[in-house]
Amino acid sequence: MSPIHLHAQDGFFSDARISGAGNLTIGVQPAIYTNTDDFMMIFRGGYGVMPGMDLFLKVGVLGDENYVGAHIQYLLATDGRIAASMLAGVQNYWDPGLKAGFNMSVRLTAFSIYCGLLYQPYFGDRSTQGLLVPIGLEIPVLSNQSRLIMEVNVPANSDGEPFEMISFGLIFRL
Repeated sequence: MSPIHLHAQDGFFSDARISGAGNLTIGVQPAIYTNTDDFMMIFRGGYGVMPGMDLFLKVGVLGDENYVGAHIQYLLATDGRIAASMLAGVQNYWDPGLKAGFNMSVRLTAFSIYCGLLYQPYFGDRSTQGLLVPIGLEIPVLSNQSRLIMEVNVPANSDGEPFEMISFGLIFRL
């Protein structure tokens, strides 16, 4: 039996809304990978590069190896209460990988819930085609300048099982 390498991932960690052009965010995301009993602390930054598009940079530490990643999130549609976005990016943890997803969120009074589909192929010694269903809750705190986020990532295929994760944390708007 060959060993299974943990492949890190950071999920969506955001509802489908975009922060807006020129807005800067920083965040901290403790992540517990439930299928491999591992922990990683992910630090993230986001920037609204133009109306309807944000860029995110992420670094994960305290795991078996450091994780780095970047993705763009593009707002497809919103009506003020419901939003849909897609994202695409690159990441590296042991092996290089890609990230592509669709995120949909609904704002319910002061908080929003989100769900989507996330595809994360990794290439290298052990290629994987992880497919996940991220489900999350985003709650504004500190006069809407920060957000508390709780998220679970449920595997949708067997390659997604090492990515199974529970995460929580804060995003701060600067």
